[in-house]
Amino acid sequence: MVRLTMVTKLRLLAAIAPAILLIAAPFIAGGLYVFGRQIDVLQDRELAARDAARGMDVALYQMEWARTQHDRDEILLDQRRAFAHWIDLAGDRSDTENQRQLVAAIAQQAAPLFDQLRVSAPEDESVDANVRNLHGHIADLIDADDAALLEVAVASKREATRLMAAMLVGGIAIPWLCFAALYAAGGTLRRELGAIRESFERIREQPAALAPDRDAIAIDASLTQLGFPKPNPMLAD
Repeated sequence: MVRLTMVTKLRLLAAIAPAILLIAAPFIAGGLYVFGRQIDVLQDRELAARDAARGMDVALYQMEWARTQHDRDEILLDQRRAFAHWIDLAGDRSDTENQRQLVAAIAQQAAPLFDQLRVSAPEDESVDANVRNLHGHIADLIDADDAALLEVAVASKREATRLMAAMLVGGIAIPWLCFAALYAAGGTLRRELGAIRESFERIREQPAALAPDRDAIAIDASLTQLGFPKPNPMLAD
């Protein structure tokens, strides 16, 4: 059986903290990178998807207003192009099945409605009902975008919690535990070395033949405690 001396234990304890930090560093760095990228993800996807849905709503309101204008056809054409741009962006930035289904439903309903807006009279109530229905679908899409945004925020919070836990354990708890263990081992080493010194001084003050056995026994016990026991004659070469 391998016996660890006090010196070896001290070296092992001293190596634990940097070893843990070395292992934890890639995970902490990766967590920081992922957490930092969440802002870009929010900006590029969830916020862009919500802005696209609101852009569709604004374009639809502009089409309603255009029905009473002299240049109705030109305004309707411009807003139809804007609506198509926003719906393409919303479809590209959709992350959930609910978002994709709502975008598909809006696209399916929008094309015939825009044709009705172009040829119908401003007082046509059936067109108004279809417009309100499309506004409702767009409102549902905005709610779905907000839900996706909330989900990303919750995921970011979980990632931040894991990152804080890793930093607390790897950067604070482990080093301080190692320090406490080193402090306790150092205290043991100091006591045993002090006991050896006292026994040695008593032996030195007397002739070797008169050296008290209890001092030799005390030195042997201290050395054994420090990991240096008396050699076993059965294991000698």
